[in-house]
Amino acid sequence: MVVYVESNFVLEHALHQEQCDSCEEIVKLAESKQISLALPALALAEPYQKLGVRQNSRRKLINHLSELKNLEQYKEIEGDFKPFLTALEDRVTEEQNRFKDTIGRLLETAAIIALDRPILESAIEVTAKSRLKGQDAIMFASVLSHLRQIRPASACFPNRNSKDFDDPFVEEELKNLNCKYISNFNGGLDFINSRL
Repeated sequence: MVVYVESNFVLEHALHQEQCDSCEEIVKLAESKQISLALPALALAEPYQKLGVRQNSRRKLINHLSELKNLEQYKEIEGDFKPFLTALEDRVTEEQNRFKDTIGRLLETAAIIALDRPILESAIEVTAKSRLKGQDAIMFASVLSHLRQIRPASACFPNRNSKDFDDPFVEEELKNLNCKYISNFNGGLDFINSRL
């Protein structure tokens, strides 16, 4: 079975979000060669930007609070700031380390779908036929391209971005290529386990 994932999976796993345990199990299944994992190259690039924005806003908050603690009127509550600032700094470092670990494991385990001209051209068609726009259309066009190349007997595409990917066009295109769209990672893991 081939399991397609994209940037939301990377972030879910790296940032230990709500369904990260299911993502971890999916990665472990790929590492043990029970499934094949595939993801668009863009799925590895896009999270860098999102993580950067998130960490920049945290660093701004840390700097702002650090400046406040130096002001005379905040001297008496400096002790209250310190544990929070330390925890926030630790969280930034922890997220960076987990992100690095996630990317490293995916690079070792997954087939990376290179971004090329036919995929970009296909993304334009996807945009015209579905709700998918921009990077989501490129992600989906990448998945379709890979599915058409390898023609797996069974595949799935778990994704928490149901606002965009839960689209009749998306589901039909995947179904025609023996791939099931699943609107969350927990359901994706259940589907995978039911086929093993």
